[in-house]
Amino acid sequence: MLSNALIARYRFSTFRPGQLIIWATIYLTTVFLIIWMNSLTTEFTQHQIYENLYLQFIIVQIVVLWLIGAWNCGSVVPNELKRNSYVFFRLLPMSGVQKTAGVLVGRNLLVGLTAMVNFALIAYFGLAAGVPRFVVIQVICALIAGGVLFSTGSLLSSIRTSRKKSGNPAIVLIIFCIFLLPQTIGLMVMQKLHMKVIEVNFYYADVPLLVILSAIALYLAFWAFLGAVRKFTAEDKPLFARPAAVIFALGIEAILIGFFLPCVLGEDSSGNTDYFAMFWSMSMALIWPLAAFALWRYDRYLEESSNLSVRRRHRAIGTLDIVGMSNIKLSLITFVIWAGFALMIWRLNGQMLLDGLGHIAVLFSFYIVFILLLETVALCRADNTRVIFLIGFIAILYVILPILLGGLLPESQIPMLSILGYLSECFGEVSFRTAGWIPAVVNAAYAAALTVLVTQRYRTIGRTRAALQTGKLTDST
Repeated sequence: MLSNALIARYRFSTFRPGQLIIWATIYLTTVFLIIWMNSLTTEFTQHQIYENLYLQFIIVQIVVLWLIGAWNCGSVVPNELKRNSYVFFRLLPMSGVQKTAGVLVGRNLLVGLTAMVNFALIAYFGLAAGVPRFVVIQVICALIAGGVLFSTGSLLSSIRTSRKKSGNPAIVLIIFCIFLLPQTIGLMVMQKLHMKVIEVNFYYADVPLLVILSAIALYLAFWAFLGAVRKFTAEDKPLFARPAAVIFALGIEAILIGFFLPCVLGEDSSGNTDYFAMFWSMSMALIWPLAAFALWRYDRYLEESSNLSVRRRHRAIGTLDIVGMSNIKLSLITFVIWAGFALMIWRLNGQMLLDGLGHIAVLFSFYIVFILLLETVALCRADNTRVIFLIGFIAILYVILPILLGGLLPESQIPMLSILGYLSECFGEVSFRTAGWIPAVVNAAYAAALTVLVTQRYRTIGRTRAALQTGKLTDST
């Protein structure tokens, strides 16, 4: 690992005496002030002081390992772009795995050493405060898993091919600070107050909460690592390969099922709409957008149609052939995965099968409209890069406008023409008959209009490929 050229480069710059002295001074001063200020208080016993120091050094570790570590990794590519040296970075004779590992390890060598000292302080003050040894181990594992996740995620979000599109790790850190930092500190406080393992029911097994959260963080970090490797290897390709998107979707569903299955099959759960409503909402939010991260663009369609033509001995490529390899195909597969798990939770919750199938059919009509809008962006962006703003505006109107009109006409069913309004009705009144069929009919009309546009672009791809084969056009044209 230390033979990695990037690790050697970052090690040389990180451990320069001047930089090392500054970092050590700031860190040691912070540690001294925390311990000294706690020792001055007369309101707490020695045991309570140890408890406070245990929690405070956990917070220090979050700052060091999660925030500073993520910032170090996420700033590599933007800094290379600013210095106009990213071309040399790309041309390094290293694989994507070596580059990713080199950035993650090399940029966080000093952070890792500091984290080891923090872990020793956390373990010492935690055990001195009477925290069970297994809880201390769980906390340390959770901190490590979180650090790995945020470092890989920050690196992945920063990998871009141009200065204009260079990512900013501050975005990831701001999201973390707003949404996850309060919950993380609150969880650590709960562990401190209870002084025992907090467990959750996962697939009917009582699993420590920090253990399952650490496992999920490492699962996501693994995929973020693969994503960074893919972006370093093939920058012009989407984040997910199509088989990887399907595997990721199955993994997410398996995790969610593990949490919700004991609740759905528990006592007095039959007829309670809260469980399936939460599962449907969470799985939709995680699974439905996957197609956007595996999106083929117009040039990729031309490339793949060429490969298909070679396999078919240069026979003409029809519209159906392009549909068979299109983004829509992957979208349908991910929807089937979501629908299968959603229907299973619906039935286990004691709901009527036909009602569940009806709701899924209506939700599919919403889904196909979103997918066709996304496909329109993928196919038309080659002609006009700003088409994404038009399609985005249409999508916002599609979701928001029916709800706004419903506020003006409270007795109407207009809000159900928005997926948000329909979900509210679906989860409030379980029977499909109360939700109605109007959204499906309206969405079918939207989808028909978009299908005409998408089909025209598919035909253009087929004609372009035929012209290239006959020599009427060249790849440069």
